[in-house]
Amino acid sequence: MSNLTDIGHKIKTVGFVAPQAIAGSSEVLTSAIDTQAAGFVSGQLIATVGATTGTPTAASFAVSLKHCATSGGSYTVFTPGETGVASTLTLATTDTTAARALNIDLRGMERYAKISITPTFTGGSSPATLLAAQLVGVNSTTPTSVS
Repeated sequence: MSNLTDIGHKIKTVGFVAPQAIAGSSEVLTSAIDTQAAGFVSGQLIATVGATTGTPTAASFAVSLKHCATSGGSYTVFTPGETGVASTLTLATTDTTAARALNIDLRGMERYAKISITPTFTGGSSPATLLAAQLVGVNSTTPTSVS
């Protein structure tokens, strides 16, 4: 019988965007994350948004997991083969009460990954929002069931 009460050492934060003010429309990227070295096969992209300043009439934030074969190459949004759905969370300024999460099958991902945040603001006077994101991974030796 597997013991699923002590799995904390199997779950690791492999990349994050520290809480910061996100303004304008420029993409914010983490540095390259070597997912092969970590041995992760599954993960969760988690993001949370704080209060918005500058009174925009609308705001949204695309938080994506991007991948590339080389750390300095051109990154594209990762789309797991199993689901065929891009690994992107879309948050609005109304999503301030809880973190949003997206489960991602990391098999088939190229070696390097980055978390991308792309803000979109409409109107307002220098709008900005506090936002944080992280990728939490589970490696291939993590038990998946109790037998």
